[in-house]
Amino acid sequence: MPIALSYARFGSTITRTGGPYEYVRESMGDSWALLTGIGFWIAYIVVIATLGRALSRYAAYIIPLAGLWPWPAVIAIAAIWLITLANILGVRYGGLLNDCVTLVKVASLLTFTLLLIPWIRLEYLRPEGRVSWNSMATAFSAVLWAYLGFEAISPPSEEIIKPEKSVPRSTIYSMIIVMLIYLTVSVAAIGGVSAPSLASSKAPLAYALAYFYGDEAGRVMFVAATISIFGCLAATILPNARVAYALARDGYLPRWITSLNSRGAPASALVVQATLASILALIYGFVKLYPLSDLTSLVPYLTVTLALLLQDKDARWRMIGLLGLLASLYLMYATIEAEVESLLGLAVILAITVVASIVRRTD
Repeated sequence: MPIALSYARFGSTITRTGGPYEYVRESMGDSWALLTGIGFWIAYIVVIATLGRALSRYAAYIIPLAGLWPWPAVIAIAAIWLITLANILGVRYGGLLNDCVTLVKVASLLTFTLLLIPWIRLEYLRPEGRVSWNSMATAFSAVLWAYLGFEAISPPSEEIIKPEKSVPRSTIYSMIIVMLIYLTVSVAAIGGVSAPSLASSKAPLAYALAYFYGDEAGRVMFVAATISIFGCLAATILPNARVAYALARDGYLPRWITSLNSRGAPASALVVQATLASILALIYGFVKLYPLSDLTSLVPYLTVTLALLLQDKDARWRMIGLLGLLASLYLMYATIEAEVESLLGLAVILAITVVASIVRRTD
């Protein structure tokens, strides 16, 4: 929550397209801003690839053939390009798609909770034994993945009505709503079936429904989960294109990325990120991609909270920045502890940042 509050604080005063990139640029200068912008851009390309692979993973439970190579990669890439094309047709179409899928997603989670409430057993909710630090690190890495997304509200600020009010409110309210939904869904699932049983399943929510209401109910949950992932993908694609637009506008990426089509969509930026995400989805599966997306996403979290800590004149907000910074550092440790190969993402961000900085200076 301190990280989200840090974004909300900046969003109330800085409304230029670019979100965290602009927050850090105004507070700490171009070098830190470049690291933030490249970090966000690369992180969301990885997130897009990860969601594509997650979608194909769930599709395989509905259509077994979808789990056989090369179909997981084909489904992931097809979903990425389908939503990209919807956004190229115009922000309105991309936004409408996202709204519709979000309604299905929230409705399915609320229905799941209501169906499981009668079966909750309090003894299942009591923790057993001691939890190791390694287990905690793995759990935090998974939880971080679930909460990624609030930062996507701010990049298209110039296209939002009254962004100085809408962006901070949306950031805070969305986090509160998501926390409540996750809490109720987790209590219903663990209280109904028990944690060990859920841990043994690759699709715990579908397993829980099938356990009490039969296989057909489980399959319906699979479909709902697939639609939900599709919605997450839809909500992720456009904001990242706006960050690429801001970086290109300032000379850190090729200028042609700033071009808008006749419908006002950043078509070039959308095509570039879809191409890069497709390559990742082709090479890596979900298990390798999600810790990589976690760690790369923490780069802008780290710089935004640091900027708030160092630059805000209000001591209370500086404290929130400090808490957000400490949380970001711990989450970095937890992600690396869970998957050390995710450090490759940081290396890529640093390399691109250095190259972009040198190229801009020589122009």
